[in-house]
Amino acid sequence: MRKVWFFLPLLLITGGMVFATNEYARPSHPIKPLIGQPRILADTIFVKYTSDDINYEITSAIIKRSKDGLRDTFYYSLPYTVYRVEVYKYDLNNRLSELRSTFFGTWHVIQEYEYDSSGRLTRLAEWSVPGIFENYDYSTIVYSDSSYTLNQVEYVFNSEEYLIRAGGITYSYFENGYEEILGSHEKRTYHFLENGYLSKRTFYQRVQEEGEWLKKESWETDYRYKDDNPHNPTGNIVFKTTSLNVYGTDGAAVILSDNPVKVRIFSIIGTLVRDIQTASSCQSIHLPKGIYLVMIEGKTYKIMVR
Repeated sequence: MRKVWFFLPLLLITGGMVFATNEYARPSHPIKPLIGQPRILADTIFVKYTSDDINYEITSAIIKRSKDGLRDTFYYSLPYTVYRVEVYKYDLNNRLSELRSTFFGTWHVIQEYEYDSSGRLTRLAEWSVPGIFENYDYSTIVYSDSSYTLNQVEYVFNSEEYLIRAGGITYSYFENGYEEILGSHEKRTYHFLENGYLSKRTFYQRVQEEGEWLKKESWETDYRYKDDNPHNPTGNIVFKTTSLNVYGTDGAAVILSDNPVKVRIFSIIGTLVRDIQTASSCQSIHLPKGIYLVMIEGKTYKIMVR
């Protein structure tokens, strides 16, 4: 089977900077594209979204890591709330073993990954949780010399081990990125940094099959590091301020902070209901349903507890 088995582990989150030289110019992961970048070692991710009539920047994710280095938690935020949390777990070989995702406080998707003795991904299990794990899919990956098959979709590689086709989707490559052709009228382009992190994703459409491609949407990603982060590459933005996020969830206010902070919580009519010092980087403060004003370090955050 030559070297095709080696390609897929490179596409998974394996820790460290696995995309050496021009490896990062390949599709990040043909199974789950948003999972397939190398393990993100920044502290905060900012995303700038642009379309025909919208242009704004949001804080996409604040990243917390466990002390043993085997778990990363991403908190995706909107103003006043965290709408999604993703927990990535790794095995002792630094391979992604599990991903759990919540959406507005409810478990949404759970994925588990299995590998053979050579490190090749062999099975992908996924549960969707709108009910209680009601949708289950357990997929075995079948390999051949120049392709593999997952869920009846064949992923085909060229002689240089670059993905060129996945079902009806085709791929072509340029310096620092690739193009994904979804059909005669739609395509996406992906640009990557030298460490393999996705830097820009753009969606195009055209009316006629041979017509001009028109840009419809783009997402530009900026990875920011604290001054004490040893993984900060030269040239990337460093910030020294404390990372802080405050949001409401079911029955509680949640405070995410790098350091202990003084927290004062007021009802919407101004009554002080809590006055505490946080003791951990992620602390829940139980509250009845309602709208609250949270004061931390001179700033006020408005949250809703459900």
